[in-house]
Parts: sequence; structure tokens; C-alpha cells
Amino acid sequence: MTTVENRTKGAQLDAAETALRDAEQVHGLEALELAPLIERAADLYSRDGLCAKAEILYRRLVDILCRAKLQPAFVDALGKLASNYRCEGKFDQAESVYLQALAVLGDGPEAKRQTAEHLCCLAGVYLQKAEFSQAEDALTKASHLFHDALGGQSNYSRLCHIALATIGLKQGKTGEANEQFLLSQKVGGEAGDASTDQRSLVELAQDYYKQVRLTEVELLLAQTIYSTEHRLWPGHPLVGQAMHDRGELFRAQGKFAEAEKAFKQAFIIRSESLGQAHPEVAHTAMSMAGMYMAQGRFLDAEPVLKQAMKTRVLAFGVEHSSVAAAIETYVTVLKNTKRQGIALQLEARARDIRTKLVWHSERASASGRPPA
Repeated sequence: MTTVENRTKGAQLDAAETALRDAEQVHGLEALELAPLIERAADLYSRDGLCAKAEILYRRLVDILCRAKLQPAFVDALGKLASNYRCEGKFDQAESVYLQALAVLGDGPEAKRQTAEHLCCLAGVYLQKAEFSQAEDALTKASHLFHDALGGQSNYSRLCHIALATIGLKQGKTGEANEQFLLSQKVGGEAGDASTDQRSLVELAQDYYKQVRLTEVELLLAQTIYSTEHRLWPGHPLVGQAMHDRGELFRAQGKFAEAEKAFKQAFIIRSESLGQAHPEVAHTAMSMAGMYMAQGRFLDAEPVLKQAMKTRVLAFGVEHSSVAAAIETYVTVLKNTKRQGIALQLEARARDIRTKLVWHSERASASGRPPA
């Protein structure tokens, strides 16, 4: 991250902290007026990976909204607190908070959908704790609620069935797993949540399940029905990671339109939350460029690769293997667009970087020191 971006993010956090302190002086420490300011500061702490500080503020936000009896905001705050616990690896605390949220949700269609979402999040926690029977129970309830809230053709129900099939297969319950998978295929996915993107996710999960590629299935499920981070934290780095992973999975299946959409979302979120000089921004740019190149779209890949090279230079310096790799990929683009002259120049530049890295490594080995 550049100095300017660091200063900008620092200024945002300083401003949020100052606004909160000023409001506390006016309203006291427990006033409802503080809620949006506490949430803003907590979100910024979470964005910057300061989960312990975020936890303190999210707990405070939950207490204020609970006393005010503002149920929708209270439930959302519980969701953020639980997600923050998951980021910290505090799965027992996350479980407790999800159960607290489930206890206060009502019975209307929207409440049923929210309940189902929280049950899926809870199932994700149980899976992280390897408590498979509890996960199955939560997902079964979620599937019924999605059916009630969205109708009999819900893609979320389909994903629940795929998740149940995956859990069954991991436990060696092949018969039960296949029954759940057949149920996922019977649901048509034509309800209100049946966007093209959602249908593609379901189909991709089904394809991977058929290939017994359970790691990929779980990765898809983790960023769909097991989390509500996108709704709660639309610009959070976790969402950027989820979008990037989604793009990689679609690319592996040759579903390039869906992959492009996911990579573009990941790039925007990561650039805004992590800064233009962050290695993960370059990682997404390189993946997107690779996707374009796989389709022969070399001119589309070119500006993305230029961004990746710039980002890697800012993140690692000029003489780094990641910079050399980006240059070498760009050379491929240049050769495929008949620009041999500049391609040869950059090829020599990449070779020079790698030669220097080998020299430094050999020198460090000879002196008994680790390479710089």
C-alpha cells in the first residue's frame, strides 16, 4: 500500500474515532445516537484487520441496539459480531451470537429468509468445528425455511442440499449424500433469488460434486450460503477474497463471463479496501489477465497486466520474482499482438531480474545468511 493510501485509510479511522469521542462527550457512552458512529469505527477496524478492536465496538453496538429494541439493526449487528468472531477463529463465541440472533428473529417471509441465512452461517461454524450432525441439522432447517420464504424453486434450497450432500460424502454416507444431491437437481431454481449468477453458482457446485472435488464445493458454499458478509460488509476484504475465489472457480470451468464479473468485483473491492499497492490486488489482476489470455483476448489482458506490474513494483520493489513473472506474462501478450521489439526488451528485463535474484541467493548461501 502506498504512503498516500496509508494516510487516507489512517485519516478515515482517525476521523471515525474523533467523531465517536466527540459524540460521547455530548450524548454519553450508551446513547442510541452513537450507534452509527460505533459501527463506522468498528467496520474500519475490521477492514484493517484489527479484529480485537472491532470486536469491542461491535459488542458495544449490540448492547445499544438491544436496549433500543431495534430488531433489524440489532440482528445485523449480531451478524457482524459473529462474523468478526469467525475472522478471529473464535468459533464458540460465533456460535453463541448466531444462536442469539436466531432467538429474536420473527416468522414473516423476510424473517424466515434471515433465519435461514443465519442457520447457514451457524452450519459453517459447526463445520469449522467438525460438528457434522449439528451442521446437518442447521442446514436442513435452513432448506425448509428457504422453501417457505422463497417458494419451492429456491436456489438457496438447492445449495443447502448440495451442502448436505457434501457433508454426507465426507462422512462416508454415500446413499444419504446422493439423495441430497438428487434433491438439489430436482429444485428448479426459478424463484426470486434465481439470478443468472446464483444459478451459475449452483451449477458449478453440482459439477464439482459430481467430480468428487469436495474442496471446491466447500469453497463455493463458504462464500454463498455460509456467510452474509456481502450484505453486512459490502466493501470488506473478506468479500473481495470470496469474489476472487469465485472467479477462479468459474475460470477453471471455462465459464468466462461469470469469471470476468467476479474478478472485476474482486478487483474493485480489493483496490478500495486494501489499496492499489497491495499484492492481493495484483493477484486478482493477474488472474483476470490469465482468463482473458485463455480466450485469446490479449488486448483486454494488456491494461490489466500493466496494472499488475505497477502494483507488484509498488508492493515488492523493482527486482522481485513476482515482478518478473508479471513482465513475462506481458511479453506473451506482446508477442501475440505482433510487437516483437518491445517484447524482446521486456523479456531481457525479466531475465535480468531473475539472474540478479539467483546471484543474491547464491551469495547469501555462501555466506551462511538467508537470502534477502
